Amino acid sequence: MNSKPTTDPVCGMKLGEGAAKDFLLYEGREYYFCSVGCRAEFERHPEDYAERAQSKTE
Repeated sequence: MNSKPTTDPVCGMKLGEGAAKDFLLYEGREYYFCSVGCRAEFERHPEDYAERAQSKTE
């Protein structure tokens, strides 16, 4: 799934290469999650989590 280390935008868990359990494409950007539960939470409030994730990468 993911080809490089990343961080789950919901819980903040560091995900090593290939460790993501789920992913979602939101507004042209891929987000990776440690569980389907974190993905579900992201889908409930995508603007909040996308903004938070983006601010951590800038």
